[in-house]
Amino acid sequence: MIKILIFIFLLKFTLSFNVTDVKMLNNNILELMSHGSKRNESVQMIQMIALYSGGMCGNRLCIEQPNTEDHVWKTCKDIYEFGKPDFLDFDFDWENKSAQFNWNEEDKIFFNNIRSDANSAWNEFEKTFKKLKSLHSN
Repeated sequence: MIKILIFIFLLKFTLSFNVTDVKMLNNNILELMSHGSKRNESVQMIQMIALYSGGMCGNRLCIEQPNTEDHVWKTCKDIYEFGKPDFLDFDFDWENKSAQFNWNEEDKIFFNNIRSDANSAWNEFEKTFKKLKSLHSN
């Protein structure tokens, strides 16, 4: 558990990515939320959600820097225009998926927290982008 938390913490400060990455993660996470049925698939899903959070925090940190390069703004604009990924608001079937993934209460809480963190990462990115976009012409 500690290793996962350290990994997630490091992700938040090291990664950023583009709209293709966001779309790919969104599709893969949605697929696992809808059709995943094994514990290892739930682990993959959680890892991808954590990766998304780290990447979005990385993107936000990049655009907060003075003299952000235009290509970084273009990348973030593409992500902003894609919008909030569907997996963040997906109506997750807690009862069936919890049983299929063999989750206990701690697993359910952890998943809920990881998903909440991802939602916060999107909200913070969106807020920062809206605040700073007038400074850039892209």
